[in-house]
Amino acid sequence: MKRLRILLVGPVPGPIGGASRSFQQLTRELEARDDVEAEIVDINRGEGPLGVADALLVLRVVGRTLVRGARADVLTFHASTRGTALFGPLMRALAAIVRKPLLVREFGGSLDRDLELAGPVTRGLAHMALRADRLLLQTRNLVAHFEQVLPETPIAWFPTSRPVPEAPPDPDRPRAGRFAFVGHVKATKGIGEILEAAASLPPDQGVDVFGPFHDGMDESVFEGQDRVNYHGVLETDAVIPTLGRYDALLLPTYHAGEGYPGILLEAYAAGIPVVVSRWRAIPEIVEDGETGLIVEPRDAAGLAAALQRLATDDDLLRALRRGARKASDRFRSTEWTQAFVDHCRELAEARRA
Repeated sequence: MKRLRILLVGPVPGPIGGASRSFQQLTRELEARDDVEAEIVDINRGEGPLGVADALLVLRVVGRTLVRGARADVLTFHASTRGTALFGPLMRALAAIVRKPLLVREFGGSLDRDLELAGPVTRGLAHMALRADRLLLQTRNLVAHFEQVLPETPIAWFPTSRPVPEAPPDPDRPRAGRFAFVGHVKATKGIGEILEAAASLPPDQGVDVFGPFHDGMDESVFEGQDRVNYHGVLETDAVIPTLGRYDALLLPTYHAGEGYPGILLEAYAAGIPVVVSRWRAIPEIVEDGETGLIVEPRDAAGLAAALQRLATDDDLLRALRRGARKASDRFRSTEWTQAFVDHCRELAEARRA
């Protein structure tokens, strides 16, 4: 079979980030395949207001996309809402110039909300970008929504995925006596609720927190805490092995942009359950009582009750470990990388025909 040439325009990762982490995972697996030739154009602009550097970035993206897109079979564009509005219409124009099909993969679970709150110009630019030859969305809620908004656009569900180790920890292993939080350390991720809930844990149990600080929060928030400790930032490749040493991952988030948090899938891959909030699309991937426990957002008392159940009920913990490991197979990255290649090949063959 002829090698499929795919151009991937998206955010090469910095130290931590959901969209760039997912983009990196996909590009790594594509580059390891014999049937695909993958080229990458980086659009990662970092954070902060628009400026001169963004104009230079756009010029670089245009030049590289034209050159590399001319020899590709299909162009693919990967971004969250802001990147879609900034680069998306440009990608459509460039795909038309080089006469190649365009696949758009949207990160995050808040695209509907973001566009509802956006101004008419941003909304119009984003809708222009989303009218691609194929649109991949992260959550089932978004698929249902945009099938109504963009009925002429072929849309498919394409969730976050992660690699799954072949030998996860034994579900019948002794409890570790520790829970973990891994992610951006800020209020909307439920850090305050974790601090309050952890106070009710037995003296021999506690919570370890990993991740960079955001939104004015710093290490002082953990001062004087007996059962919550901060341990810095984990390297990407260390996340799954580290999680395997804990009893459960905590993510009582109410972050507005939450989609399918990759860290939940990494917990599944590590063979541990999750304790999460009933927030946006998270219940699509967490089955209460099967793969984890679900509490209400901003409910420290409910979180404390969930932690106490896991801290004292060995049968429940073992059952949730088995459920988490089983769930990891649904989000195995190699399977979803194959699905991505299938989408690209269909578009390339349709264009040639």
